[in-house]
Amino acid sequence: MAKPTGKSSGKSTGEKKGKGSFKASPKGKGSNGNKSGKGEFKGEKKSFEKKEGGRPFQKKSFDNDKKSSFNNKKSFESNSSEKKKTFKREDSDENKKLLKRKRPIKEDEENDQEKEEKDEEDEPNKKKNTITMKAKEKKPNYELLVEANHLWEKVRITSISKEERNQSLKLLIKLINGKLSEIIHKHDASRIIQTCIKHGSPAQRDQIFDELKPELVQLAKSQYGHFLVSKFLKYIPKRTDEIIEVLKGGDLRKLLVNKQSFSILETIWTNSSNKTRRELLLQFYGPELALFKGEGKNLKELLEKEPNEAKRKSIISHLEKFALSAVNKGAPIVRNSMVHSLLEQYFENASYAEQLNLMADMKETLVEIIHTREGARVGARCVSIGSAKDRKTIIKGLKGYVLQTAKEEFGHLLLLRILDVVDDGVLVTKDILNELFKDIKEQVFHPYGRLVFLHVLSPRNKHYFNPYILEQLEPPMIPQIKEETGETETVVNYKKTPEARRAHLLPHVSKALLEFFGNEENLKKAVQDKYASEVLFETLWNAEGDVETLKSSVITLLTTDEDLMDDVTVMRFLKQCAKSNSQFAVELSKAIEDKVSWIERNQGTGFVIVGLLDVKETNPSVKAELKAHLKKIQKLDSKAAEMVVKLLKA
Repeated sequence: MAKPTGKSSGKSTGEKKGKGSFKASPKGKGSNGNKSGKGEFKGEKKSFEKKEGGRPFQKKSFDNDKKSSFNNKKSFESNSSEKKKTFKREDSDENKKLLKRKRPIKEDEENDQEKEEKDEEDEPNKKKNTITMKAKEKKPNYELLVEANHLWEKVRITSISKEERNQSLKLLIKLINGKLSEIIHKHDASRIIQTCIKHGSPAQRDQIFDELKPELVQLAKSQYGHFLVSKFLKYIPKRTDEIIEVLKGGDLRKLLVNKQSFSILETIWTNSSNKTRRELLLQFYGPELALFKGEGKNLKELLEKEPNEAKRKSIISHLEKFALSAVNKGAPIVRNSMVHSLLEQYFENASYAEQLNLMADMKETLVEIIHTREGARVGARCVSIGSAKDRKTIIKGLKGYVLQTAKEEFGHLLLLRILDVVDDGVLVTKDILNELFKDIKEQVFHPYGRLVFLHVLSPRNKHYFNPYILEQLEPPMIPQIKEETGETETVVNYKKTPEARRAHLLPHVSKALLEFFGNEENLKKAVQDKYASEVLFETLWNAEGDVETLKSSVITLLTTDEDLMDDVTVMRFLKQCAKSNSQFAVELSKAIEDKVSWIERNQGTGFVIVGLLDVKETNPSVKAELKAHLKKIQKLDSKAAEMVVKLLKA
């Protein structure tokens, strides 16, 4: 920092004299208008004193600082006031008139300049548009498509009359007739022809189909053309067999793993008969079976009738190649129902080693295939034959999809199989059960979601699980070579017993269900629901924990709530509980003080009394109470009253 050189001189403004803030006055004057140097240099007066034994320091005068800032402010105000006065003197009436005349002219000039600037900016875009238009005009059938688009706009309008649409449609079909194969692969042309199929007459549809029939394979693989093939299947179902025959010539194996055409084969598969499906599957078993249709309902029967071992291996090899390519493609190819059927055929007929080889590629993506019956079987099979490490990978692959999988019509089978064979109870509890507990209400009331809980509470109960499910839940058997003899034997593919696995899972399920049904509102809704009442029933008799409290809550609720007593379904549930457990029946009999009134009330309450008479432990006390009112009961006109009378006289 520079030191001040001494006093400042009062010369013209702009000269820099020493250290300090410099404030110049106009025309070299001070704040009062004189020519003196006062007010020109508003600096700090600094004096230097020497400190004993140290360096000199500056001593600031704070009073001078305040004065200088005041004078600077005053001089600025005086200068601005002078400027305002001079401006007012110059702005005379004549000048105002001139300014008024010139202003609109100036605005017009500015607008013209803006327009010119915009035109200059748009010139490159205009040149670009003209270039693209010329390029389009050089393309084949450009004019035809322009005219077709105009007609298409009329045809697709919903508010147009039927006669006007038919007239425009005739002109449109006449215009594009003979040119369909040339224009079909363009996105706008594809939409035009789809509209013609949608609104056209049967004759017009057949005309378009016949012209495009040789192009079906290419259309199926086309980005825009595959939509047209779907329209053929929807609006001309009688030509489906012809479409299938044409597609067979284009190699179904390649079409099924193509991201455009796989959806067409999905539509064909879901709408085909079992016979047609079997014929389609033959295309994947090798060229011989594709040309000469083999006899048999499935691959297993075909292999049994084939005496040549080399041919049998060739069939499995062809199927394995396709299965691997489909699995490696991943979603959405692997979601195709036809792919699921082929995978099921492979797992049913391939050797154990071959199954493990394919499972290694698909164990992480099983969630993609379990929405069909065949896909769910494949998923359950992978869990059955896999090692502990494979099963852990499968469970990790379900992360985020457990709730959805439990509510799948077929997919819940995968969860049942996991609960049934996986020895790692901690893993199952953490990644499966805890996920289900997050939305336990939805699962308990769902027709498929409840089955996961029921499988823990009452495993393999035929009342809840159909034969198809029970067949898939058979113990998983795999071949194993004996070290001593070298012979192959079949062993079960788990270490713990089913009872030991259930003993680990049951406490977690019981705790969650008892807590859920402990809420009176949930309990009231559950007894009225067909599916939730079954979970409640099994919880009462098979759960671990404070079940007696839940039993008392059920008895209290169903014997005091008037609305529930008038619900026949609820009373049927109460009767079932009484007949299933004698202790529950005794407690219920004590809770119903006036049993005659229950017989009089309605059929539901009357049959609850019938249920108490059927229980050995409650029969004597209930009989003794009702015999005194036998004549009154005989006068009642109801089936429940008739049953009570018969039991009293027996």
